[in-house]
Amino acid sequence: MFGKRIGDLSKGVFFAAKVLSKVEESGSSIRNILFKEYFKRRVEDYKLLNQALHFTLETTRRLNFVDHVIKTVLPKVFDEDFPSVIKNLLRISTYQIVFLKEKPEDIADILKPIILKKVRKNNKIIKEEIFTYIFKVRSLVKKEKMISEANGLEKLAFTTFHPKWMCKYFVDLLGLEDAEKLLRNNNRKKPSWLRVNTLLTNRQNVASILREEGVIVEFDKDFPDVLRVIEEEKKPVTLSNPYKEGLIFIQDKASCAVAHVLNAKPEDFVIDLCAAPGMKTTHIAQTMKNMGLVLATDINCYRAKMIKMNMKRSGVSNVEILCTDGKILELKLGKKVDKILVDAPCSGSGTFQTHPEEKWRLTPNKIKKYALLQESLLSSAVNLVKVGGQIVFSTCSLFPEEGEEIVTKICNEYPVEVVEKGVRGGKAVKNGWRFYPPETKGFFMSKMRKYAEHKS
Repeated sequence: MFGKRIGDLSKGVFFAAKVLSKVEESGSSIRNILFKEYFKRRVEDYKLLNQALHFTLETTRRLNFVDHVIKTVLPKVFDEDFPSVIKNLLRISTYQIVFLKEKPEDIADILKPIILKKVRKNNKIIKEEIFTYIFKVRSLVKKEKMISEANGLEKLAFTTFHPKWMCKYFVDLLGLEDAEKLLRNNNRKKPSWLRVNTLLTNRQNVASILREEGVIVEFDKDFPDVLRVIEEEKKPVTLSNPYKEGLIFIQDKASCAVAHVLNAKPEDFVIDLCAAPGMKTTHIAQTMKNMGLVLATDINCYRAKMIKMNMKRSGVSNVEILCTDGKILELKLGKKVDKILVDAPCSGSGTFQTHPEEKWRLTPNKIKKYALLQESLLSSAVNLVKVGGQIVFSTCSLFPEEGEEIVTKICNEYPVEVVEKGVRGGKAVKNGWRFYPPETKGFFMSKMRKYAEHKS
């Protein structure tokens, strides 16, 4: 039995290491690469998938501390010519030993079949170094001692698993106590939220069907079409009939708030300016009872095709799709609209719970670039909406530069004003409101009204 467990873990660990190597090479997300590689296998093995998902996400979540341990014991791992897959095998093994308290001899047994097959015969030195490292980690590395020896921001970075510059940023913004709370919450598991497709069913009906299929949910108190997953007793919600039939969508509660805040009416002409993959688009159409018109635009034509897929799945028919740059849409449209959603591209800093790889890629310069793009898109939205019309601006970012500060600039430069200073489930902040981990992803939202035409 133990031998079978070791064999299963060997497969999961090796698959996870290959995924992490491809993530490094491609710059893509862990989940994209993981599912792409998994479906290439054409063999259903949910145990393997779950193991690989756990090892990739949890190792990457703690990457700064894991790499610090490896550099302390075997620094050559980070030489350019060191095999990438072996480096990531050691990262996963370090996570298992340091954080899961696995025995080095068990980890060595897990790695043995992988190393014997995958490391070339002439790399005998690497083989020996790998196993020497595994046994050294437990004896030489004491996590608590390493953390206690760190000072100031480095200590905060090691205990919350975030880049040092980011720790400093949030300490300066929020103070140490609140910054530490936010950073720790970025590492906590987020609840699963479902949006009910009220064009096809209702919340009570879906909850009953899911319960029969072994998925336990509860009604969200803030939004009438949102469910929180409590337990998946027999199978994941993605294998349930309501999911397969388009009766429910997996959508974070904070994202679901957007359509309710926009509050589009059946007679409205609405633009979703950065619409792909279409989750918010179809939700807006749903709140409009499949009437009126939603123009869904996106600069990425491949991603724009995903809007059509979600429309078909949800039974939405009042959406038109246009592949174009939202910054120049005014030149093509030739008329003003009632309401606009600008769910702008951003740093994704509110999604570190589910996409921990992004926190190691993010830099202050990237945030500045996103902020410039967001300002440009929001300026375009102001020119597209009619006087008296409304704009909702949202980002899944924790940084005020991608939220409150953008709205301040737009309100200073254009005849728009912030309306609605709070929303159910969110926390009121300057120029809008925020949702925070761990209950939802990190999210900013603001609703503005245009009170006059802009004189350029």
